[in-house]
Amino acid sequence: MANAANIVENAGRTTDFICVAGNTFTKGDICWFGTARLLSGASTTNGTFAGIVAADKEANDGALRVSCHTQGIFDCVVSHGFSAGDYVTLSGQNLLSGCGTTKNPKCVGLALENGTAGSRAEIAVGYY
Repeated sequence: MANAANIVENAGRTTDFICVAGNTFTKGDICWFGTARLLSGASTTNGTFAGIVAADKEANDGALRVSCHTQGIFDCVVSHGFSAGDYVTLSGQNLLSGCGTTKNPKCVGLALENGTAGSRAEIAVGYY
């Protein structure tokens, strides 16, 4: 996927989440909790940030779990500009925008550099 988050520095922390057997997840998708430990897709902004998918999961492949990175530094696509030090949130499928300097459950991470629309910027996930 063109907008997938790319690992810059892997902290080695991954967590397994439950998923629906018929769902597809692509490595680098930024995902949210649906309910409890159920992973929701990258195109929704309703819920709390869960993690960044660590490996592809094909629909109906029999897998009921998806492993997600919950800590690390990732190179992500920017949809709306933000400044270094701002928290960022999902604003479209695997696209990030600033959500200010106050952390909230929808925050994906902390911007390590300025981001302009259409560019890529490094984001720290799970360190704040």
